[in-house]
Amino acid sequence: MADLPASATVIVEPAQRRRILAALVEEFNRRHDPDGPWPLAVLDEWVAHSPLARVTFSDG
Repeated sequence: MADLPASATVIVEPAQRRRILAALVEEFNRRHDPDGPWPLAVLDEWVAHSPLARVTFSDG
């Protein structure tokens, strides 16, 4: 484990969240087993309720 200098910015703009999360939701649903324990992901729900932040690492 290492401590790395970084800063984080919470992403709150819905259009930006949608752009980022769309690929994740698509991949999650592509791998989804219809008989598995997880329901299909709904992009609008992820945009509304998923925490999302951009982490930027500095040179230190």
